[in-house]
Amino acid sequence: MIVSDKSSFFRVLQWQQQHIVRFLLLGCAAYTIVEVFGLTFLRLPLLPVSIIGASLGIFVSFRANSSYDRWWEGRKLWGRMINMSRHFASQVIACLPKECGTEMVYRHIHYVHVLRVSLRGEAVQDDKEIRRTAARLSDELQISTNPAFDGLQKQMNELIAARGDTDLDGFAFQQIEDTLRELIHIQGGCERIQKTPLPISYRYFSEAIIYIFAALCPFALLDGLGVLAIPISALLSFCFHLISETGRVLENPFSTFWNGLPLNQISIMIEQNLLQALQEDDLPPTVEPFAPGVLM
Repeated sequence: MIVSDKSSFFRVLQWQQQHIVRFLLLGCAAYTIVEVFGLTFLRLPLLPVSIIGASLGIFVSFRANSSYDRWWEGRKLWGRMINMSRHFASQVIACLPKECGTEMVYRHIHYVHVLRVSLRGEAVQDDKEIRRTAARLSDELQISTNPAFDGLQKQMNELIAARGDTDLDGFAFQQIEDTLRELIHIQGGCERIQKTPLPISYRYFSEAIIYIFAALCPFALLDGLGVLAIPISALLSFCFHLISETGRVLENPFSTFWNGLPLNQISIMIEQNLLQALQEDDLPPTVEPFAPGVLM
């Protein structure tokens, strides 16, 4: 996620230069057809095109709003992950023997990194943070269809074994179990967002209507603006395209694109907090929320 002030409108233009060129070419084509070849009967009244533009604005804004809702829900889920991670560490450190509690905290740190990588569709075995945190565990890193859930399952098995081997009372056991259940809900919510994209018809129809508007708009502006209809119609079409593109890039909040949630920073922060709860000094360095993107 980008938190730099180096972004600018000119970088946005560079990012979307292909679409800008297409919009300008459509305007030039309309000007050539009407003014150069004299096909003046193709000029359009402004009202119908204005109605299309108003309808298009509603459509692309709906897509952008829907995508932002997904992005914000993903951020809230990872906010709950931060809180429940701290709570889980406090519970197991206070209620379980030191060796067992420390192992469960280490495993939870490893779980957070595994979930981050899984949501981004990356290879678990290739992530350096996962290899580093796995070195603390007595478990071997195993490849499965859902390695993050496997981590929670191991936590539950460890908790049940600890209840049989220690004097952990039923109330404390239930409280820790409730925390693990909440972690499962958080993971399930993230996976729901990741595996349920917006219907493809949103993107298809918005892009199609934008180009229909871009083709018709200069024919409606030529009467009053002349050659200025070319850049103005391109600017109007580009504004609609940017709104639609905003919806596209916000649709997956777990991506590594510039709009994605800063999962690396959040994961490292959780690790730092939990290691400090264990009174350890060897903490990983803080990571700035940055992902290389076209706007930097």
